[in-house]
Amino acid sequence: MKRRQKQLLKSRKFPKSAIYILSLLLFVAVWWLLSVTAFSKNGVLPTPWKTLGRFFEELGKPKLWRGVYSTLSASLISFAVAFVFGLALAVAAHFCPPLKSFLEPLITIVRSMPTLGVTLILFIFFSGRTSAIVIASLVSLPVVYQNMLAALGGMDKGLLEMARVFNVKRKDRFFSVVLPQISEYIFSALIAGFGLNIKVIVASEIVAVPRSALGSYINGAYISGDFFMMFVWVFAVIVLSFICEGIIKLVRLFCLPHKYSARRKVASFFGKIKNTLRRGKVQ
Repeated sequence: MKRRQKQLLKSRKFPKSAIYILSLLLFVAVWWLLSVTAFSKNGVLPTPWKTLGRFFEELGKPKLWRGVYSTLSASLISFAVAFVFGLALAVAAHFCPPLKSFLEPLITIVRSMPTLGVTLILFIFFSGRTSAIVIASLVSLPVVYQNMLAALGGMDKGLLEMARVFNVKRKDRFFSVVLPQISEYIFSALIAGFGLNIKVIVASEIVAVPRSALGSYINGAYISGDFFMMFVWVFAVIVLSFICEGIIKLVRLFCLPHKYSARRKVASFFGKIKNTLRRGKVQ
């Protein structure tokens, strides 16, 4: 009876893609209702259809692609810096507990910094693009650090000890034991950190106004009073974030298929070692 009930519950579940589409439709419906009711008189909020139509018009113009290139390249550079330093600090803190205690208040300070205030301070010493990259790196650093620290702390020490007992090479130990256990945390850091990074880059661009960037376009549209184009540029940022997150999730889908979990990969690896040792004893 219990098995039948579980099968019925599974059959009644909605597919994840359908729920995803329903969520997007709800967002568009709320946007449309607000645009035709509360903000219809002053025309501040355009309808989704007008915004989408103008966005497709801008796709054929080089201005949009220059802005996408500038914002995306700044985001990639800043997140790469944050990921390298966050990973290095997490590894060092994992193997040195006093360093972990030393870094804890510093990470809290970096996490608590006001983005726009620090951007204005950095803008005094650096250019608009450089200040945006620096502040985005600082904001993304705690996300990467915490995820990597949790990944290293959550590793199964018994598996690592078993690998040492079997005299597994360091290269095989890393790719077959360590990497399968921390890979999910890595992709979680990429999804959460990179999405936050793009938002911080755009917010910093609105303040610092570098040349040919999506944040600069938003600032220019706001100053000129062209709220329609301001929403078009905001929509372009949302599309860019969706595409980047989708690419990361697609890579994760190919690297971490659900039917091959980390535990199964590790178990199969040690199974191969045991079989090899047994064959050696038999011979």
